[in-house]
Amino acid sequence: MQPSIDNKVLSSSEFLGEPAIAQISATNSSYRMYLENPLGFKDSPIFADQGTIFSTTVTGRGATSFTETQGEISRRLQRGVTNLEINFTARRVDTPFLAGNYSAELTLRCE
Repeated sequence: MQPSIDNKVLSSSEFLGEPAIAQISATNSSYRMYLENPLGFKDSPIFADQGTIFSTTVTGRGATSFTETQGEISRRLQRGVTNLEINFTARRVDTPFLAGNYSAELTLRCE
């Protein structure tokens, strides 16, 4: 994750940020995938979760192709391999993020 100029956004889609990469192999087209929206940081300075809005986006390429959409929206998978590019964003409503180390853990569900 990289900070915005005003330090109110931490995101993998900011300049020099890197998205997470995942690959799903579906044996038939009855599966659906989505990202659980995180409730907070895995590691961060104290009280960093307060006043922070968390969101994810995902893009699919391969057997199932789709443009960037909100991660919590369920997508039906086609048979075959789908490559995913996942971005995470944490946005502060009022005050900037404090200096420190931040990390988040995302859960990708395929059911």
